[in-house]
Amino acid sequence: MKRILALTVIAVLLLPLVSIGAFAAASIDVSGASKAYPGDTVTLTVKINASEITGANAARFDMVFDSEQISYKSCDSLRSEWDVAKSTHSGAVKLLFSCNKNGGDTLGGETFVKVKFTLSDSLAKGENVSVSFKNIEVSSTDGDEYPSDYTYSVTITQKSSDATLYSLSIGDVTLSPAFSSDVTSYTAAVDYRTTPLKVNYKTNDPNAKAKVAGATLKEGKNTLTITVTAEDGTTKKYTVAITMKENPNPLSSDSKISSLSLSTGTISPEFDPDVYEYTVYIDSAVTSITFSPVANDKKATVSKKVVGITDDETEVILTCTAEDGSKKNYKFTVIRENDGEGTTDTTESSIVTDAETTAPDENTNDVVTDDITASPESDTAKETEKPAEDTEGEDTEKTVPPDGEQIGMNKPVPLWSLLLFSIISLILGALISAFIFKRNF
Repeated sequence: MKRILALTVIAVLLLPLVSIGAFAAASIDVSGASKAYPGDTVTLTVKINASEITGANAARFDMVFDSEQISYKSCDSLRSEWDVAKSTHSGAVKLLFSCNKNGGDTLGGETFVKVKFTLSDSLAKGENVSVSFKNIEVSSTDGDEYPSDYTYSVTITQKSSDATLYSLSIGDVTLSPAFSSDVTSYTAAVDYRTTPLKVNYKTNDPNAKAKVAGATLKEGKNTLTITVTAEDGTTKKYTVAITMKENPNPLSSDSKISSLSLSTGTISPEFDPDVYEYTVYIDSAVTSITFSPVANDKKATVSKKVVGITDDETEVILTCTAEDGSKKNYKFTVIRENDGEGTTDTTESSIVTDAETTAPDENTNDVVTDDITASPESDTAKETEKPAEDTEGEDTEKTVPPDGEQIGMNKPVPLWSLLLFSIISLILGALISAFIFKRNF
């Protein structure tokens, strides 16, 4: 019985302590950058541990700082159910938070708010800058709680101006003089190569950055540059003048076309490897033309080209690429000529209508002569083939009277013979005219 009474007395005595522990459960934690430089913007992250925080004055605290070292910039609440109001004074900022969430809000150490400050540019290396969180109050369903003050501090450091290299090597290249951090200019000679140089370096300050340019070389003189930028923006350049030897087996730069053949058409001027513009004339009926070029260098490349022709004038380009990648373009303007189809040449298609006054062509003359000499009734024609005998003292010129009564040696010609000759001439003239008309049309 006495034991039960004693336990009851102890429980009663411990009850206030349990209540006090529950009442003081709220706490605050502040974190920020571990290193800061003059002029930096520092962001402080504020975390609160509390349950069922609620009300118009759910939380508040004062931030106290040296206004010559630091200035308040902004405050951003990270919880949508909370509103923040601030009042600023020299060296202090009061923040008041209201919780609008029904039933209150529970904060279990998550980020509650972020506060930003700007550090003075006049701060010196080694100075200590601090922001103290005071008068902290959190209102919950258990009543008002007052977490302990919290102070954030950071020691100012200066950004390094060291823009030197600690070491430098370039593959198998020998630098002259040997590398030294204080020497910024070097020379080197290398054999011909097609791959970029491998540059290895290390900055003296681990916060400095370096950039390499010119690692891909060409024959002759080259400049390799390593630019080092210090933490504070200071820069220094290291240069290496590198001479690369010529390629012992150089690539050909011959990109000429030695010859060209066309599937059709006439080229003007005549193809020459050193002439790069031409005109090609083709018939109007041609619908495509094939260009077959031959490269002057067997290691150069140029392709045969088949070109469809749809316009009266078409431009064609043949490109020859040398082994080293250089190129030459040959330009051809293909012109489709009009062959005059649908026009009439009156000089070639004239119809002979007068057999006595129009001389027939050679073929026609042969036909006439054959027909006349083959006629068994034409004695006169046979006689005219005999050569005339020379008669001393006589005029040998033969004339034909207008009335056709005499011919040759003053011998009379029968009227029926002249009539028959005229009929045959008219028939032959008609046949010749028909033949010429058919051939031309």
